[in-house]
Amino acid sequence: MDGEFLRGEPGPGGLAGCDHGGGTIPQEMSLYCIRCGRELACDETADLSTWRGGEFLCQKCRDEEKRVYPFRFSLIQDGYRCWECSCDLTPEAVSDGRAQELRDVSLYLCDDCAAGKRGEGAGIKVGNYTTLRKLGGGLGTVYLAVHDRCKRVVAIKLMNRAEGEVDWLNFLNEVAIITTISHPGFVRFIEFGLKEGNNPFLVMEYVPGGNLLRYIDGEGNPVLHPVDAVLLIADVLEALAYLHDEGYVHLDVKPENILCSEAGGRVQVKIADFGLAANYRRRGGNVLDSTRGGTPGYMPREQLMNRAPAHPTMDVYAAGATLYHLLTGYLPLNFIPQWRVRHEIVHHRYLEILISAGSVDPLDAALHGDIIPIRERRRDLPDALCQVVDRALKLNPEERFATAREFREALLEALF
Repeated sequence: MDGEFLRGEPGPGGLAGCDHGGGTIPQEMSLYCIRCGRELACDETADLSTWRGGEFLCQKCRDEEKRVYPFRFSLIQDGYRCWECSCDLTPEAVSDGRAQELRDVSLYLCDDCAAGKRGEGAGIKVGNYTTLRKLGGGLGTVYLAVHDRCKRVVAIKLMNRAEGEVDWLNFLNEVAIITTISHPGFVRFIEFGLKEGNNPFLVMEYVPGGNLLRYIDGEGNPVLHPVDAVLLIADVLEALAYLHDEGYVHLDVKPENILCSEAGGRVQVKIADFGLAANYRRRGGNVLDSTRGGTPGYMPREQLMNRAPAHPTMDVYAAGATLYHLLTGYLPLNFIPQWRVRHEIVHHRYLEILISAGSVDPLDAALHGDIIPIRERRRDLPDALCQVVDRALKLNPEERFATAREFREALLEALF
């Protein structure tokens, strides 16, 4: 592999052969901050081993990580704590009997800190939860909410009876699928219920790190190292392989539907939004319905034109388009991503960007345009990686990787 894509050597942090459980550290052992590499004083290591597993941070770096990634501090070994102020919420957290079951996906907020997160859409009672603010729209409305008794922070998708029939079917489809799958690469289902007026709601884990668009800057440029981008999509493909093994295809894989969280010092991705997902093995039940929507920039042509049964190769294409976007800032077809269109319209620069990019009408490009080889977008990528991405994006589904697992293995082989 080209030398410029090799990872740097790790810093001097980390421990070997010592007690990571909070015991005494030998005085002759030098400890270093895993983030900045500075040698630590004894008093700086006194309370860190409980949450960093022997990889220590100096106080300055610890304060910075707590500011940027406060959710990493919500759970520590001695109980359940507020993810903002770290006050002990163990009595509240265990009060509904689900704390241990949801330990890996739950965050908690005390009343004072929850009040500080209130915004538009706050104060709506949904079952045992109260909303703090609106997170997004689309299929139903998604809110950040907190459990009134146990203080667990969740994301709630709330539907309104006034929504159209297609939205209702998509929502019920999402509930049916998300309640039957269990994999760390997907947003965790917590519960389902009915609000006043028989409006259904879906409660899921809250993933606080945003989505993959965080890795495209305000000017549309990629910010991830190519190795990191590939590793994130490899995790996405691992989750999709599980989903396909269960008989489902997602049909709406895109950066906005891939959420990010910080765990163990690395980014963990979780796929969300199963409104368009389908059971591709069910006889007579796997034909696509063009009225159900999707995102043209990431949909293969056969899905957009509704001319083929749902199949895992559709998710292979969408994952390939997502990786293409992370590596180049562009879509495989010659038009601008929807999120960037909205951004440029707000800043009154859309026409300028449209002309400079040589972009054409999105629908025309999606229906009739050719895939632009990734090498033309970014010339410093390794040839092997370019070949793998281009194969995943073949317009003929029979020329793509047959499975998400095959695509994943080819990506990792191209890099390592």
